[in-house]
Amino acid sequence: MRPRWLIAHDFSPFGDAALLEAARLLKDKPAKIVLAHVVVVPVPAASGFWEGVSGPVASHMDLRNQALLASQSRLEAIRDEVLQSHFKDAHDELEIEVQVIEGDPVDALLALAHEHDVNRICVGSHSRKGLDRYLLGSVAEKVVRQAQVPVLVVKRPESSDS
Repeated sequence: MRPRWLIAHDFSPFGDAALLEAARLLKDKPAKIVLAHVVVVPVPAASGFWEGVSGPVASHMDLRNQALLASQSRLEAIRDEVLQSHFKDAHDELEIEVQVIEGDPVDALLALAHEHDVNRICVGSHSRKGLDRYLLGSVAEKVVRQAQVPVLVVKRPESSDS
């Protein structure tokens, strides 16, 4: 069976670590990778109630659209860099699809995993502790608990100060 992996990337060294570990593990295999970033949209921008409204809310919608487009461009650049540096001589059947979606990170990643029928999810772990973990939660932990497929959690890079 051809591996189909969902790799979550949050534009941090932790997302880079997850992507690079997946690249290492899949290097010599024909595979499909869905490289995903989730944009968390503030409630006013996400609500259909605000459609057609001008002024600050319209500017807010513009910012939302700009965030989605910028995230798409950034994720495509990350994909291209990884393809060039790690998959240059890889099997022709390697496919990396970029997906930028909005919503709650856990719900969005799980929905994307189901939509693409992936057989593995790969996420980076920020390794937060204490109050940070309590307040911010752990996307990786929630994905591990709720996913219907195996999840590879890549620990934070040793050289990272975050």
